[in-house]
Amino acid sequence: MDYLRRVSGLVILFIYILWTQQVSVSAQTAGYLSIQSPKTVYSRGDVVRLTVVSNSGSELVNTVSAHIKYPVESVRFVRSDFTRTQYPSVVEKEETKGSLKYTAFIINGLRGTATVVDLYFEIIGTKTALISFEPTSGIYLADGSGKDIEDHSSPYSLVVQSVPLSQSKTVSTQPPTPTRVPQYEGGSTRVVVTPGWEQEFVDYTVEAKKNQGILAGANQVFSEFHEITGLSSEKESAVLLSVFVILTLLGFGMVIAAAYSLLRKEKKLTLMSENMEHT
Repeated sequence: MDYLRRVSGLVILFIYILWTQQVSVSAQTAGYLSIQSPKTVYSRGDVVRLTVVSNSGSELVNTVSAHIKYPVESVRFVRSDFTRTQYPSVVEKEETKGSLKYTAFIINGLRGTATVVDLYFEIIGTKTALISFEPTSGIYLADGSGKDIEDHSSPYSLVVQSVPLSQSKTVSTQPPTPTRVPQYEGGSTRVVVTPGWEQEFVDYTVEAKKNQGILAGANQVFSEFHEITGLSSEKESAVLLSVFVILTLLGFGMVIAAAYSLLRKEKKLTLMSENMEHT
């Protein structure tokens, strides 16, 4: 019994230390900026839309500064678009060759992920373009302190698909040969379908369904656990980790208790054997 009390006390102490560390970490959530794109691979001549997104986790923020640099030999900046931004008040908009600087804020503040700006680039090179955030970028708290929580913003690699020289575009002085393509008419709408669309559509559909199934399964598991516990995501993580640690320690405790019990039985048998020899 004394041994079990000691093990229980150690388990409780360990859980308390783990919980306090989890709370302190969650209280200092680090934010970051990222760049998102609807595609992963592009070709020379494509116009690409890149979306700058801020992520503050559980922290309430009201200001973001996205200072971006891009390689002028690989991409050409076309324009910026704040139509979808969640920071409606833009106070800085500086667009120079190779450098873009934007600062915007929202009065009431927001948490989690938020769209900052959409950027459009034309690919003019044939190598992968690295678009990165400058150290002057930041995500600022809305508590009046103005503390910058931006920490680990990663650059974005815009992959350009290499095209063999035999497939490169050439300029011809001859008029183009007419190409017959399937046409479908329904009502007053006519749809012109380019060759090869069937396989592209099948590949896209299969990939989308696969990703959608994985995300749906993960979301269902976390949603059911969240409905049962009623906790926030940070506390859910701490609870799951605590349960895992408790089960691990209990397993070790049971093994040690079994070994201790066997040692006591062996010692008792030894004493009984010695008493029988004396009698």
